[in-house]
Amino acid sequence: MSFYFCTFAAEMKTIRFILSVLCIAAGLYAHAEAYTIETIPSPKEEGQHFYVSNPDGVLSAETESYLNEIATNLDKSTEVEMAIVAINTWDEQEYSSTYSFALRLFNYWGIGKADKNTGVLVLLAVEDRDIQIITGKGIEGILTDAECGYILDDNLSYLSDNDWDGGMSHICNDIANYLMEDENRSELLLGWHPASTEDGWLLAGYFMLGFIIMIVLALVTYKKWQGEPGQSGPEIRKKGDDVQGCAGCLMFIFPIPLLFYYIYHRIAGRHLQTIPIVCKKCGTTMVMIPKKQLTPLLTKQQQTEQKLDARTFDKWHCPHCGEEELLTHKGIYYTRYDVCSECGARAGKLIRNAVVKHPTYYQTGEQKNFYKCECCGKEWTSLVTLRKLERSYSSSSSSSSSWGGGGGSSRSSGSWGGGSSSGGGAGRHF
Repeated sequence: MSFYFCTFAAEMKTIRFILSVLCIAAGLYAHAEAYTIETIPSPKEEGQHFYVSNPDGVLSAETESYLNEIATNLDKSTEVEMAIVAINTWDEQEYSSTYSFALRLFNYWGIGKADKNTGVLVLLAVEDRDIQIITGKGIEGILTDAECGYILDDNLSYLSDNDWDGGMSHICNDIANYLMEDENRSELLLGWHPASTEDGWLLAGYFMLGFIIMIVLALVTYKKWQGEPGQSGPEIRKKGDDVQGCAGCLMFIFPIPLLFYYIYHRIAGRHLQTIPIVCKKCGTTMVMIPKKQLTPLLTKQQQTEQKLDARTFDKWHCPHCGEEELLTHKGIYYTRYDVCSECGARAGKLIRNAVVKHPTYYQTGEQKNFYKCECCGKEWTSLVTLRKLERSYSSSSSSSSSWGGGGGSSRSSGSWGGGSSSGGGAGRHF
């Protein structure tokens, strides 16, 4: 009996030893999967046009490709570097929180151009159920902490449902769309500073070309506005609308020089509107009603349009026969507003947008725009088609793949721009 007892005790010791070894091995395996800023792979090791680090396969290959495309377009359009990281977990012994890990990773990689610090990091830690957005020092005033919080809150439901692909796609797409809005994009580009003498000459040439274009547009507008005998001011002004449209297209490239053209266009165009018109009924020269007296004569919709500067109005009175004529002009923010189907006022303002269906390389996508009328308060939506994604190929021999005699291909690695962050951004648990 004692023999069997001793044998059983020996077997139990063996089982406990094996279990202890398995527990230690499991712990070492789990620890190996907990990343530090030194062990997490940088996407730039794959090439300059790679922005996504997905070592644990949290994101699908299709989503990883889509996010790389978003980040590439954002970098080309605004010079903002957006790094995207999706991992299971980080080393709890090394870092106190996901935020601490994300901030140190941002500065370790140096995300964003060094002279502008316009970098963004979006980090997802699945096991910690945490998402963090870290912004560079030079972008905190545009992509504010509050805006980062809004973007996360709008898309947190995807992450709560463990839809990592949908959550990261919507968050990164919203960040890119916000930064590429006209006002934000202009501010990002204007924040550029020359880093060398050669860059200084390029900047000087850029402004010189912009001012030459401004002068040419002003001269063409002046010539068109000379008019012909018998033409009224509004008729003459319409002849310069095509030049103004051309200037609007170039505004994104030369914002500062063409700002002076718009000032000239507004002042001179306003002067043309004051040129008396002839009464169509009796042929007498009409008199313009002063602005202070005009506002009460306008409808509620017209008053709202004038307040928003979507449209402006002039009213003329004939002193001979009493005939009156109301002239409507496009305001500075005419294209910013849509016409409301409820009240007819051009006062529909775009509040926000959301991607309903992401575009792919093979089919178009859809985006829903949300509007609200500043006059009657009506809200409505409209669908906008998003173009198919286009594959970008680098023409640079240093970053493109090359065929070799051995039958393989090689791709040189890239690098981040050397930016830094002071901790701006936002984070959420889900």
